[in-house]
Amino acid sequence: MEPVILQSILLAVLLSIPLMAWWHRPVPPAPLTLPPDAPATDPAEPLPPPVPLEALPLHQWWQRKDAWFAIALTIVLSLIMGPVANASTPPRPIRLTPVMMQVQLVFQLGITALVIVFLKDYRRLPVRQLSGWLRTGLIATTGTALLWIVPAMLILGTFNLGLIKLLKASGVSLDAQPITHALKDVSNPSLLALSALALAVGAPLMEEIVFRGVLYSNARRWFPKWYALAASSLFFAVVHANLLSFIPLAALGAIFAEVYDRTRNLAVPVIMHGFFNLSNFLMLVFAPDVPI
Repeated sequence: MEPVILQSILLAVLLSIPLMAWWHRPVPPAPLTLPPDAPATDPAEPLPPPVPLEALPLHQWWQRKDAWFAIALTIVLSLIMGPVANASTPPRPIRLTPVMMQVQLVFQLGITALVIVFLKDYRRLPVRQLSGWLRTGLIATTGTALLWIVPAMLILGTFNLGLIKLLKASGVSLDAQPITHALKDVSNPSLLALSALALAVGAPLMEEIVFRGVLYSNARRWFPKWYALAASSLFFAVVHANLLSFIPLAALGAIFAEVYDRTRNLAVPVIMHGFFNLSNFLMLVFAPDVPI
């Protein structure tokens, strides 16, 4: 039953994209004046900017080719990561191995590199500036991330504990993600290191660049903010293919998107995501009896 519910949510999110495109027709931005050395582009599209840093993350600058790239990423991730690829009932238990985690890291870094190559080499956009990494220092960026993620984790953790108790009292049986059980049984130091690297570095980099940097940002360009926030957050939650964590992950995705929109700095949600995953990883390894 759980995969069917998640697949239905995924289908609803995917179908909402063409429906919203049909219903909402954004007003095109005013034409811009660029320096003479700016790359050539379709005159019918809004031109790439000379990167005024105060305008980051520049939702209004995406072109239709970027929207198609975002849709292609959505479809690929739906097939590889989501409930379509994890449709067994009950979910299959997994046994982590060093090779599995190496493959996971290669996948995460490969998707990240694909997006960067598309933006940098094909679209000729200055990726580091567009992401906001150069606008603030490491200390300020990390401090901002912690100021957001610590209270968010406390609130979501309390909500998650209450949800688990409510489900148990109601007789509803929902299990955590298979990887949470697998991590509790890992004792190999090299496997623990690879798992920590994949969860705290690879996953935050890939997922924030994809979900917030491309998917949310493109949806923010073409659709109302409420839809961009809702659709990207629901998709972020559903591709993790677990009904128990769906609501907390959707809320977390919305927080990441809002922080990215407010700070104009993609490094902030990347650090938030990494801190969240690392905290959960440490809890699973050193306090496996705590429900998370």
